[in-house]
Amino acid sequence: MANLYFEDAEIGTICTAGPYLVKKNEIIQFAKQYDPVPRHLDGEAAARSIFGGLTASSAHTFAVFISLTTKLQPRLHVLAGMGFDELRLPNAVRPGDELDLETTVLSLRPCHCGTVSCSRWRVRELIDQTLFSFKATLRAKSSASIPMTC
Repeated sequence: MANLYFEDAEIGTICTAGPYLVKKNEIIQFAKQYDPVPRHLDGEAAARSIFGGLTASSAHTFAVFISLTTKLQPRLHVLAGMGFDELRLPNAVRPGDELDLETTVLSLRPCHCGTVSCSRWRVRELIDQTLFSFKATLRAKSSASIPMTC
């Protein structure tokens, strides 16, 4: 697994991970613990919802995203997430969806205590339907051997 340090990243760099198969029992188990609403727990109730069937909660979708970030290739060596902007969930995640993650480096800027990069992230169903997107500001690790602290 190749780590991508700040100095190695370039605007336009694309990192990918996946696929991740979303299972019905996983949606239900996650919902029982973190988001116990009928459209995430019960197929019949979900069929009567505006979604017309069982869907994963947005928190579950975010958890899948976090899981996929650990598998990105190349993997940007992130020290901390600094913020999220333009968060969108335009389509529901459903049982049987196979998700992949794609992130694109949009800008890079050094700062006094390390580095910050801004990226666009998308979790999408493999038929290229965006399910979750946002822009993130991240503190990325420098390849310098001296630790950078604020």
